[in-house]
Amino acid sequence: RPKNVVASSRSQTRSGSMFRSLMILTGSGIVIFEKEWVKGFEKPAKWGGLLRALLEFSTQCVGLPVSYMEFPTVAVTVMSDPKTKLICTLFHDADMRILANIVAQEVLIGFKEMFGDRDFSASIQRSNDYASFINKLIDCISNSVHTIVTKLPKYNGIQAAVLVYDDGGESIVEGNIADEIAVVANFQALQSIANQTLSVTSDSTKFMSLDMQKKIMYAHRVGSASLLSICQKSVANSEYYPKIQQTVDLLNKLFFFLSFYK
Repeated sequence: RPKNVVASSRSQTRSGSMFRSLMILTGSGIVIFEKEWVKGFEKPAKWGGLLRALLEFSTQCVGLPVSYMEFPTVAVTVMSDPKTKLICTLFHDADMRILANIVAQEVLIGFKEMFGDRDFSASIQRSNDYASFINKLIDCISNSVHTIVTKLPKYNGIQAAVLVYDDGGESIVEGNIADEIAVVANFQALQSIANQTLSVTSDSTKFMSLDMQKKIMYAHRVGSASLLSICQKSVANSEYYPKIQQTVDLLNKLFFFLSFYK
């Protein structure tokens, strides 16, 4: 049972950062899929030969392919698959770097699953053969939510992480919540009460902390969901809380993007 509950209506900064475009190339530099989100952005296909040359040069010089580049007006994240030689490239704002790496990996996984029977090494490739991936693209990007949340308990001091959706969708649970199941199960009711209390100021709860005997639970609003982080009091807050804040930032950016394009 919680010993103390702290609620806050501190406003979150809504990030306007965006992914601009995405393309998938074969190992020979042929663009077989592309998607543009920001209209007017330079056609990513023009980057195909340049990216292939950069990847080859980087591999020859240091033994590793380049994975990130930053230019004055755009940042580029590159994720390559050593088996199929496929390359997923995301063009985005510079402060989306960490999220772009996660998303590019999920997109590449989804693309390989959908077209696993194709020979990507063939010298002739038709982009129309892969156009149907557009129907799966947003689902692949959405899968990044699960990847972000499930990584949190791997950090020292964080016992479990739970993402609870406002619409009653299936929660994402990672780690052991057996001793805190009642608190987690009743969290939405607690949040509803907090929101009603703040309704007179036309505000809503953005952050809560629940102080238990040996643990503390932090609850952050992220998009139309809440991230619950159950942490051990025996570990200094300074050791794990920055990781929670980073996760909140990643989820807010991802949900903000999905709210426009889902």
